[in-house]
Amino acid sequence: MKKLLLILLCLPMIGFGQIINDDKAQINPLTGIYNSVNNLEQIEVSKDQFSVVNFEPDCTTDFWTITLDGIIQKWSLINGAISADTVVFDTDSLTSLSYCGTGQPTFYCGAFPNYNIKYYDQATNSWLTLPTNFRPINNGGHNSHQYYMSLLGTSGQSMKELYYSDGINFSLIDVLDSIFYFSVADISVDNLGRAWVFVGYPDTYAGGTITTELRVYDSTGLILSYPISFNSTGAYGSFFLNNNLYFGQAGSHSIYPILIGGGSAQLGTPISFPYLNFGDMASCQDNVTGMTTNNTNNTTKLISVKDILGRETRQTNQLLFYIYDDGTVEKRIIIE
Repeated sequence: MKKLLLILLCLPMIGFGQIINDDKAQINPLTGIYNSVNNLEQIEVSKDQFSVVNFEPDCTTDFWTITLDGIIQKWSLINGAISADTVVFDTDSLTSLSYCGTGQPTFYCGAFPNYNIKYYDQATNSWLTLPTNFRPINNGGHNSHQYYMSLLGTSGQSMKELYYSDGINFSLIDVLDSIFYFSVADISVDNLGRAWVFVGYPDTYAGGTITTELRVYDSTGLILSYPISFNSTGAYGSFFLNNNLYFGQAGSHSIYPILIGGGSAQLGTPISFPYLNFGDMASCQDNVTGMTTNNTNNTTKLISVKDILGRETRQTNQLLFYIYDDGTVEKRIIIE
């Protein structure tokens, strides 16, 4: 999505990033941000003061949130506890967030329902627009590897489409089947350039969303899949930090690490994060090879892709069977 820079997208989430009322929370009159029960400090920085050059995040501890009214806040996760850092930017109206780049990283944000994303250009000290042929809702990226979620069709309300971009070209790498949709409103990209996304379906009995699968994609499509089960209602963001995958959930006021072992995934011990009013999450990633998640062991590996005649192929625009080393077979149609 970006032609000369690195690109990363940040898009709004439909129905997932929601304001949760809390009688112990107060609105900061300067920023309009909710100050939560543990008095996490808000530090205001004007647009003129923002500079990616002087920003210097620690990619082993720092992550960001963006509020529903466009405030980007930096946080630090150290020894299992989260502390507030600087409010780095007021974007006015942008509501989703990513941070990446192959040279000098910067923020990328979306403004759904527009067919574009915006990124902060340091040379001109302004937000520039990158057009797309789809309406991005959420995104993630590392270096030049970018991934985008979009609604299915022009009027659909479910996040079903996943796009890959190398910074110039876009390709549709998956469209979810039937009742399934991306159940956590974000994309996390590891330092090998792979996208990690959660997939689930609506809970027709209790309401909300049930997540059943953690999927891993590269530029060619689905490469790994881990079964997982949890109620992901209110899950608004995810990110990698220090080679670990996390996701945030407003309803539980927590961030959860994801633990992988024995070919499946599960939630780890929640980390308290009562700060409210988020719309998205993002982080930076060090360029460390061999990306792993917490307690990763015996992961399921893709061993072959075949068409309906049993021939080895990765040709798109047809039904394909993804065969894994644990005997799992998935049917996929990748449209380009």
